[in-house]
Amino acid sequence: RNQKNIELLVVDNGEGMPQEILQEIQAGKFNNKITKNGYGLGLSICHSLTTTLGGKMMVESKVHQGTQIALTFPVLDKKTSSKIEQNCLRASGMSSEPVVFFPINLKENTTAS
Repeated sequence: RNQKNIELLVVDNGEGMPQEILQEIQAGKFNNKITKNGYGLGLSICHSLTTTLGGKMMVESKVHQGTQIALTFPVLDKKTSSKIEQNCLRASGMSSEPVVFFPINLKENTTAS
């Protein structure tokens, strides 16, 4: 079945991550230790938001060469989008609070998977 997706690729040329850390990320374990570079929560938050929206996150990294993170989100119909919005509200504990989702206009040349 063909499905349209939104793909986002983030690449940096920083320190990169060793293979052991990548394996932990792929197993769903994220660093929550405070380091000189921060709290280590970024990937955890990114993964949580991505999966909540029905997407996938892939991470590739090489020590001293940088990291590449690919996020893929399905383009949803209005009915499915409303269901995800309600799930987000319930999960956040703010079911009575409105959440605004901004629509994105896509060109017809979106990729098929």
